[in-house]
Order: sequence, then C-alpha cells, then structure tokens
Amino acid sequence: MRLKFNLRIHCFFFTFFFIFLSSPVMATDLKQVLILPFTINAEKDLAYLNRGMVSMLSSRLYQQDRVATLTGTKSAPNQAAALKMAADSNADYVVFGSITVFGKSVSTDLKLLDVENETTAIAFSRAGTKKGAVISHIDQFAAQAKPVLLGSGAPPSAAAPAPPTPVPVVVPVTPQPAAPTPAVPAAAPAAAAPARPPEWKSERFRKGIISIAAGDIDQDGKIEVVMATRRDVLVRRYVKDRLVTVAESKGSRHLTLMGVDVLDLNKNGRPEIFVTCRLADGELRSYVLEWINGTLVKIADNQNWYIRALRIPGQGKLLLGQKRGTIMRGGNFASLNEPTELFLAGIYTLRWQGDKLVPAQRQELPRDVKVYGFTWGDIRGKGQDQVVMLTDSYRLRVLDRGGRKEWTSSAKYGGNALFIEYKTGADISEVGRYYLPQRVHLEDLEGDGKLETIVVKNRDSARNLVGRVKSYKQGTVACLDWDVVALKEKWTAETAAGYVSDVAVADMDGDGARDLVFAVVGSGDLLEFEKTSSYLTIKWNESKTVGKAP
Repeated sequence: MRLKFNLRIHCFFFTFFFIFLSSPVMATDLKQVLILPFTINAEKDLAYLNRGMVSMLSSRLYQQDRVATLTGTKSAPNQAAALKMAADSNADYVVFGSITVFGKSVSTDLKLLDVENETTAIAFSRAGTKKGAVISHIDQFAAQAKPVLLGSGAPPSAAAPAPPTPVPVVVPVTPQPAAPTPAVPAAAPAAAAPARPPEWKSERFRKGIISIAAGDIDQDGKIEVVMATRRDVLVRRYVKDRLVTVAESKGSRHLTLMGVDVLDLNKNGRPEIFVTCRLADGELRSYVLEWINGTLVKIADNQNWYIRALRIPGQGKLLLGQKRGTIMRGGNFASLNEPTELFLAGIYTLRWQGDKLVPAQRQELPRDVKVYGFTWGDIRGKGQDQVVMLTDSYRLRVLDRGGRKEWTSSAKYGGNALFIEYKTGADISEVGRYYLPQRVHLEDLEGDGKLETIVVKNRDSARNLVGRVKSYKQGTVACLDWDVVALKEKWTAETAAGYVSDVAVADMDGDGARDLVFAVVGSGDLLEFEKTSSYLTIKWNESKTVGKAP
C-alpha cells in the first residue's frame, strides 16, 4: 500500500511540473519596458499631454505575464542617457523621444531601444496637422513595438490555455506559439522582423541648421554630412541609426553663414568645404575648409563670391560663383531699388588661382537666373538640356538655355528663411528683404535613365502675402518628373512640423542608391536660428539598381 501511495504522489508532482513548465508563461521571459517622459517642444506648457501619452503608451504595451511597463521620472536628452536609465532600472527595453507642436501641427519621434544589445529596435516618426494626431501616433508606435516585445511569432493577445497535447518543455531559441490557434495567422505578419522605416531622423541639435551638403570629407570611403549653423560648420557621419561627430569648425561672431557646398576643386582627393558668409553690412567674406591631418583647416579666406556647387547629370560637379551687387559704403544695406540688383550679372564656373577663387568661364544662362535656386539637365530625355529654376514668386520654371519659358508650376515650391536686406528708399530705415531661392537637384534616383527634380516645399503660414515676414510651420521635400508637357509630383517626404532649410542627395548607407538628406528647423525665421532646434532626416532610396555616382 505504501508503494502505491508513493507512486501516486510522484505521478502527481511529475504531471504538475510537466504542465507548469510547458505553459506559455514559462516558455517566454517577462520583458520589462521603461517608458521615459517625452521631450515636449512647444510654445506652451504641455506637461498634461506628456503624462497622458506616457500613460496611454504604458497601457498599450502592457500584457499580463509577458510585458511589464515601468514609467521614468525624467526624459532622456539622447540615446546613451536613455540606455543608462534603462540599465539602472533593470529594463529590457526603453522608449524615449519627443513630441513637437507648432501651431496646429504635431510631430512624434520615438525610439524603442534594446538595452542589452544597445541597438535601436524601432525608430518611429509621424507628423500630423492636428494636435490630436499624437493619439494615433502612439497607437501606431505601440502596434509596431508590441510584436518586438513579444518575440517573433508571439500572439498579440494573452496566451491561450494549454492544449490537450503538451508542447515540449525545451524552448527553441526563437520563441514560437504554444500551438496553432485562430489568433496566430492574423498575428504572423505583424510579428515579422520590423522593416527599416522609409525615413530616419537624427536627434536634435540645439541650434538651427541653415544649410547642408554631403561628401567624403576625410576620404574614409563613407559619406559625411556637412552642416552650417549661423556661426559654425559641423561634420557628422551616419553610423547605425546615429550621427557620429567627425569635425567642427567654430566661426567668427562677426560673420553670418549663408550656405555650405562640398567639391574637390583642387583635385587632391580631399573635397573642400566652401562656406558662403557675410559681414553685418552685407560684404561677402566666404572661406574654404579642408580636412588636413585629422582636422578642418581654413585654406582660403575673404572670397568675394556667392558660391554654389551643382552636380550636373553627365558632367559631374561644378563650382559656380556670382558676385555681389552694388553696396552703399558705410551703410548696413544694399543701396538698391530692386532686389534683382543684389547680384551682379554673370554666373561663372570657378577655379583656384593660388589661394583665390577666380572665374574660369561664364555660363550661358537666362538673365533672371541667380547662382541659387537652379540647375540644368535633360529632364525630357530628348538630348537637350533645360534649366530648372525657382522664381522669386516661389514657382518652379523650366526654360531652355536661351531663356525661353517652357513651363511654370501653379503650385509653390521652395521657401527660405535666408534673406538679404536692401534699401528701398531715401531713408536708411526703409528696407526690404530678398529671400534666397532654395536648391534644385536633378537626379536619376531610380536608375531608369530619367531625371527627377528634387526641391524643398515649405508652407508659409502668411501665404507669401507679406514680403518682409515669412513664417514656416510645415515643410517637406518633393520629387517631380517630366510628364509629356509638365513636371508632376511623384511623391513627397513626410510633412515635418517646422521648416526644411536645405536638402542634399548622397548615398548615406553605402548600398549604392542615392538617398535624400534634409534639415528640419523649428523656426522659419533666420533671426531665431540661434534659439531654435533642428534635426536631420534621411529618406532612404530603396531602389537597388542605382550605381554610385561620382
């Protein structure tokens, strides 16, 4: 009898532990997620919004026995700080990011970080035209994050009861569902490894980015982004979802930067950085930097040129320059009656003569074209070049090289916060502003032999009706191609809550396809550039047929 009794006890405990260890709860580790308060960029105190969104996200991510959520007490300024906070809390994942509100527009930028591997599991960015859009943004982020937290193939709902046929106790390296149920097929697509988002956004800079360009500055085989703030030049490299500092060059407080361009004009294998800048009275004091012995060195100074580098399809890169117009000596503004007189006639390709940039050849271009806001190429595919330019009324225009107008857009493009002031009357206080045109790029992004036109498209809340004041609350980058008789939009990047200050085209991830890189600034007023924040966006080119361009 004692033998039978002991045997029954052993069988009972064996069965109990077998079922317990086979349950889904034991087969999957409990994941802890730390949710940090978001950084709120807004004119008003929106602490209530922060608390509400954190609470909402916490409830969306929580799942009994599978995902536990922790709430942090302060926001993280960067990814490294977020990872440290998560490690201190023994969390497996951490969510941090920002919500930016400008007027009625809202932008949500969040990241889910894998703490152990110190990698980005999800980079999320959405923009909306109403503040309430942030609620749907949180829902969308949670929908992307949940499968990652549950593991590949994990059902999005609570685990189902154990089926009659027990599963093996040994858990595979990649957790699988306990048994097929009706819920599994519906969850399978969401549980796949998250694809790279179409756009990547950097962390914010504390100053506004006025201009950007791209090139292999240090000749390491990787592309760097060169950025100009109002005073300084910054060089960064994209590496695994973050920007790495390569170099910085501090500028003079007496100079205001207007643009940066990258080109190897001296043919020594190291691209120069051409910086267009001016004094307070408008006099040009442009200079040139080059990477020498691990740092940026100024190799030329006091260049009296507005400078722009163009990449012309089939011809490579050219450095163009245009001289400044007549200036009233001793004054602060151009002594002009018309803004078109701010530039002397003639746009030239430039070359080096010692440490000076001198004209090499005058370009045959329509009279209204300035060194900013134009390019040329065979956009119709008929063997003849057309000039594509932005007009002073913010329209895209196509002309032949002789200046004959072939097409003008009805929609407005461009929109810049950079301006030159000029005198409009006898009184020194009577001044106007001439806003510089944005860049125009021609690129074969899809590798099909057809050129696309790439241009910034900012929305002026004053609708360009007030000449002196521009206030940009939304911006994007548009891609257009020639459709028989006109340029038509193929697509636009995600609308940003802010102002797109510049755009460059370069292969940022080394896959052979040229991507779009553009800077988004929180303010569309040059006077506020030192007080605002900004960030870079990379719109990935998923076309794999495009070869690397020279």
